[in-house]
Amino acid sequence: HTHLFEVHQVLYTGYQKTVYLVVYEGVRYVLKSDQEEGLRGFKRNTHSGAQSRQSFIMKEWQLAQQFGETNGFAKPVGYCFHSQHTWSLWPYYERGVFPAASSSPKALQRLKMALSLAQMHTCIAHLPTGQYYYIMDNKPKQYVVDRDWNVLLVDFDGLNLLSEGERLWEDRPC
Repeated sequence: HTHLFEVHQVLYTGYQKTVYLVVYEGVRYVLKSDQEEGLRGFKRNTHSGAQSRQSFIMKEWQLAQQFGETNGFAKPVGYCFHSQHTWSLWPYYERGVFPAASSSPKALQRLKMALSLAQMHTCIAHLPTGQYYYIMDNKPKQYVVDRDWNVLLVDFDGLNLLSEGERLWEDRPC
């Protein structure tokens, strides 16, 4: 599938997906793939199998579709779900991961980022379905900053939706 795109670099390789910086028709994108290219041997579950890696890509895409019109969630550009390969295509954000890696934001820009984070978490804290969310992997690399200084969640695979009273682990308190 990467033959459709000009691959510039591998951004991340983990047990759930491989993430590439690609170019298509002169525009930069982020491609999340089920390929196991360059897997790091020390990462847990590195050989989780193609089916499992495909299900992670599909779950992340489905969550992005569910939250795509909500404040603070990046929306994928395209996808391919096939038995031989699965990938999703996402916008590339020039400012990089949160906090904006490419510059030192001014006070107004920092306020804009803080407000967008608050709006994002408020929107999904009050889901009309009565569910709430839990982000298992809540690190700066999960978020990007767009050109208007909005912070967006781009890594959905750590996002879990739970119903009231439901817990991720039976032996741990909420």
